[in-house]
Amino acid sequence: MPSTYPAMDEILVLAGLEDTDTNRQQLAIFLDAMHIFQERNAKYGDLWKEYGWRGNLLHVQSKAARVRKVWWDGKDPFGHNEDCDDAYDLINYTAFFIRNVGEDNELGTSSR
Repeated sequence: MPSTYPAMDEILVLAGLEDTDTNRQQLAIFLDAMHIFQERNAKYGDLWKEYGWRGNLLHVQSKAARVRKVWWDGKDPFGHNEDCDDAYDLINYTAFFIRNVGEDNELGTSSR
């Protein structure tokens, strides 16, 4: 993932945020997560909606536990200690949760 993106200063200003180094770093992480979302959404579509916010919350819990196990405990059976992929997934699953809450989609689209 790129660590900087073109027009980050413009994005921050348009969002009503200060153009600071720390805001640029934070935005870069969110944009990295967005790139992962776009790539996977092209494959799977809006599959995350089928789980509703309850299912998304379980994914958030699972990803958070995995990040903790890899980074805090240092017990990664797959050797991904330098990879933040699960942390990016955690960002995206949290966004899915928020989106489903906003759409009042508790149990998923397949259950309606």
